[in-house]
Amino acid sequence: MMAEGLAARLAPDFQVATLLPGYVRRLLLHRYLPLRWIRRLSWTGLEAAEFGLELPRQLRRLLHALEQGNLQLGMRPEGFEPLIARLERLTNRLVLGMITAAFIVGLAVLMTAFRLPGIEHLIGPLFGLGFLLTALLAAYLIWVILRSGRI
Repeated sequence: MMAEGLAARLAPDFQVATLLPGYVRRLLLHRYLPLRWIRRLSWTGLEAAEFGLELPRQLRRLLHALEQGNLQLGMRPEGFEPLIARLERLTNRLVLGMITAAFIVGLAVLMTAFRLPGIEHLIGPLFGLGFLLTALLAAYLIWVILRSGRI
């Protein structure tokens, strides 16, 4: 459109549309010329023939490696290491939290149900030690979570 406007300013009687059919015809002939298609088809045919000759040989080598047990397939997904490390840390925290909760519940159940005659004087310090260990475990869990910066 710009070229047509410029052409109309330079030569008012000039029509770009009258020149287009000749250019379009030459472009179509150049692009879709049968000789050009024949040349492309011959190259494609040669490549297909070469592939057809190599394919049985390659399949034979592949099957031989498979029969010998020498075929190994490996997959190395890249970029998953940070995600896996984060999931491992998250899982470790969850497990640590569950263990802490289990210790608290276990201590509560044992304090109410555990009554052995003759060792009543040891029950208090034992439960105190258990509670101290549970509190340390919980404090460690809280410290790890706060240190990571993600709550």
